[in-house]
Amino acid sequence: MTTKNQLTDKTQKWYEDAYSSEGVKAQRLYPNEELLRFLGRHYFSCTEREQRKSIKVLELGCGSGAICG
Repeated sequence: MTTKNQLTDKTQKWYEDAYSSEGVKAQRLYPNEELLRFLGRHYFSCTEREQRKSIKVLELGCGSGAICG
């Protein structure tokens, strides 16, 4: 049975290896799919296009900043 710590260590090693070999290119280039679904459900489907221009979203996380735009 794999423990939570083993999974965390394995994931951390994968990211460290990826960043060591590829640098920032190891990060995704596009926003997270779940964030896009959330925005679609809560903003895109119920607000007018002009109104959406004034909506700002603060995404707190780490990585390459793929969600910025």
